[in-house]
Amino acid sequence: MHPESTVTAAQLETLKAYLNPFAMQVAPAITDAVPTPVATGSTATKAAPELNGLPFFPDYKSWRAISTTDRGDNHTMRVILGNDVAVRAITNKQIQPWPDGAAFAKVAWQAVPDWRGVLRPGKFVQVEFMVKGKTKYASTLGWGFGRWLGPELKPYGTNAHFASECVGCHTPVRDNDFVYTMPLPRTTQLEGQ
Repeated sequence: MHPESTVTAAQLETLKAYLNPFAMQVAPAITDAVPTPVATGSTATKAAPELNGLPFFPDYKSWRAISTTDRGDNHTMRVILGNDVAVRAITNKQIQPWPDGAAFAKVAWQAVPDWRGVLRPGKFVQVEFMVKGKTKYASTLGWGFGRWLGPELKPYGTNAHFASECVGCHTPVRDNDFVYTMPLPRTTQLEGQ
């Protein structure tokens, strides 16, 4: 329609980057971006339990990545990790409902654009845990909830009733056993590669 129009190589690269924002990029490893109390200068060797008694799981960094998500409203990016019980349930397609002992860690960082505008993990924000225990956590949808804030891994809330926020948020996804983020499908090869 406009034969006199031309697209420069730079404009074409910008357009390609815009249309394919999730192209393979080299990103820092999770273990490099998640602080531990010792690595952040804290004298603590472990985080305190959450105010509802849920323990902190220091081994979460060795759990398997099962999905990702982001929150555009607060400019964070998250990786969801699963413990061995959760990973086995995914492998065996037994997630409706999730088995007791399945646990997830949702690790959040500030989303920071690099020089090309590609978002990367920035400052560590928090780690949240969901642990399935149908009987043990019957009062909170069959899941234990916890959140630890900042590099000092400070338990969230002012009392044990903070979990009512989690219950309110997760109730709309009751048909997914109260889990928002479903596992990413496993593929053997990336599309187009």
